[in-house]
Amino acid sequence: MRLRGSLLLGTSLCALSLRAMGPAYADCAAGDGQLTSPGTCATPQTLTAPTGVVSAGATLTAGYSIAKNNATLTNAGSLVGGLVQQEPGATVVNTGVIGAITSIGDLNLINTGTIAVQNGTAITLSASTLSISGGGVVKGDSYGDSVQ
Repeated sequence: MRLRGSLLLGTSLCALSLRAMGPAYADCAAGDGQLTSPGTCATPQTLTAPTGVVSAGATLTAGYSIAKNNATLTNAGSLVGGLVQQEPGATVVNTGVIGAITSIGDLNLINTGTIAVQNGTAITLSASTLSISGGGVVKGDSYGDSVQ
């Protein structure tokens, strides 16, 4: 009985010490566009699934690419490295911050957050249609023929 109690206590202390080291960001390393843990990630993300998520408290310093037709990205975090839509028909629901958006296909943007760059274009469209709603902030330093 005494050995069992010591074993349980040792296992519990080991688990507590691992937890005290800080959270692991295994979802960042996968690069699959699913950032479900808070913290900073420097691994580029490519969404090939129908849906992707960037949770509140997650900051991506590298780029985020949507590489799936008609995919939906829900962003509550911060995409400092910006967003590139590589396939048409994407929906982006943004309640967080996105550095800039480059879109090559039709894009449905529901923005109650912020899309902003200090030097450059906030949204760049290439032969596509932009549907934007939500009343969020879109701010860039340059403007052109399309919504920028």
